[in-house]
Amino acid sequence: MADHKPNILIIEDDPYILRVYERKFQQEGFQITTARDGADGVEKITAAAPDVILLDLVMPKKDGFEFMRDLKRIYPHKNIPVVVLTNLGQEHDVQRAEHLGISSYLLKSNMSIQDVFEKVRDTLHTGKSKSS
Repeated sequence: MADHKPNILIIEDDPYILRVYERKFQQEGFQITTARDGADGVEKITAAAPDVILLDLVMPKKDGFEFMRDLKRIYPHKNIPVVVLTNLGQEHDVQRAEHLGISSYLLKSNMSIQDVFEKVRDTLHTGKSKSS
């Protein structure tokens, strides 16, 4: 379908960051679903049917690592590409996320809003993008 808008699920507990990315992706023609933590993300994933997920790792209730474990158990959604956007920069955190099957690992402090958008867009086209 030529007029299919890509659908992104943004899971982020910081309301400012969530609002910034929600606006950016709306401006770029995405359909947006948001969640404030991993538990909310798991609840919304079936109805949202996202093409890609932008995921923070440090959140209340259910963190990003727990969300990824749950995602892999939800059969129709287990292969959705996940772009992690986090402040956790330790190598063991990166390896842990990669082991759970993420597509890309981005550090918030190293990425502009445009950089994050481009990584998500590239991930949508390739299904995978390298970490930054």
